[in-house]
Amino acid sequence: MNRTDFNLFRNVTNEVEFLIKDVDRKPFNLANKSVWLYIVDDRTGQLLIQRQLVSISDSRGHCRLVLDPL
Repeated sequence: MNRTDFNLFRNVTNEVEFLIKDVDRKPFNLANKSVWLYIVDDRTGQLLIQRQLVSISDSRGHCRLVLDPL
């Protein structure tokens, strides 16, 4: 688990890319694995977003979150 602050904007498509690494900071192989993102409001503890990330490169641990406007 890691905590990283980033901004999402309303009424536009938001794309956020992630690099998943192991404890030695080497890329984590995502082959045959799924990566989920959970965004929780710090103040209320309410789950705001739960999405599966799209793999870009399994061997490099590179994946992307795409949030389309409602």
